[in-house]
Amino acid sequence: LCMYSSGQLKIWDLKTAQTEKELGAHPDRILGSLPLGESKLLTWCRAGTLSIWDLDKGSHEITMTGHCAAVLLVLQLDDTRVASASIDGSLRIWDLRNGENLCVMRQDNGPVCGIVRFNDEKILSWSTDGQLYFWEIQTGNLLESRLVHDAAIRKVILHDSILITLSDDCSIGLLDLKSQEQGYLQGHISPVLDA
Repeated sequence: LCMYSSGQLKIWDLKTAQTEKELGAHPDRILGSLPLGESKLLTWCRAGTLSIWDLDKGSHEITMTGHCAAVLLVLQLDDTRVASASIDGSLRIWDLRNGENLCVMRQDNGPVCGIVRFNDEKILSWSTDGQLYFWEIQTGNLLESRLVHDAAIRKVILHDSILITLSDDCSIGLLDLKSQEQGYLQGHISPVLDA
């Protein structure tokens, strides 16, 4: 499978080096994909749409619209739902069976830079404003927002009950989710991008 900057998708036969199927196109550059079982593929693009494709049939099945800017990433919640994160500042929960937008969650400021599954009932998102957002999956309600950095959060790692945040403010944040104690590893001379 190849995704092109034009938004087009093609399936290639590796033995013959020929195009096997052309699946159609998104309205803009495809930014990512997520396999859904053996023969389905979810893709998302810079125009803010998500699409489900049937790879066996070589056809487009569902288009999901609602974001007004690029979708940066998608997190599969279970067999029937995904959460999408966009630079429009929103997260959306989608039903994969029919493409229905089940709920919309809006952050206070800036794009949604990332999302992780917090537990069976919650997801966590973060932004360029240095805040963490805790959301209830079922209702889309914001449970808590917490300012943890003075600059953009680049990555969040959940390790046991410790939430580790990496930031452009040249620090690593540590938040104990049980005790709510918060600390920082400082002394980096540039933004912390990965750990």
